Amino acid sequence: MDDIEDDGKTFFPPDRRVGEDRRSLLDRREGDEPPDGQEQRQPEGRRRSDRRVLRFGLLYTMSHPIVVVEDWLNKHCDGGWSLMLEDLDEGLERKTIRVLFELESDKQKFKSMVERSG
Repeated sequence: MDDIEDDGKTFFPPDRRVGEDRRSLLDRREGDEPPDGQEQRQPEGRRRSDRRVLRFGLLYTMSHPIVVVEDWLNKHCDGGWSLMLEDLDEGLERKTIRVLFELESDKQKFKSMVERSG
C-alpha cells in the first residue's frame, strides 16, 4: 500500500496522499499575520455609533417602478432606509417591497404619502 500513485481522480484520505503539491493539513488561517502583511479589518472593530439600526418597517404593494419610491425616500427621509423586493406577480406588473427605516418619523411620512396618493 505504500506505493499508491495519485492520478488526480481518486479520493485518498489525507494520511494516504502523496506528492509535495498537496495542501498542508494545518489550517492556513492559523498564522499570526495575513499573507500580504496588512490587517484588513480595523482592530477595534466597528463602533456602536457607526451602525444604523433600521427597526421600523412596512410592506408596500405597488405597480409603479421601484425607482420612484427610491427617489421619494432620498428626498424625504432624514435617517437611513433600505428597500427590498419581497414579491412580484406573474405579469411583472405589481410588486411588494419591504421598506425599513432608521427613524419612525420617516416611516410615518412614507405612510402619509402612500395614503395621499391613493
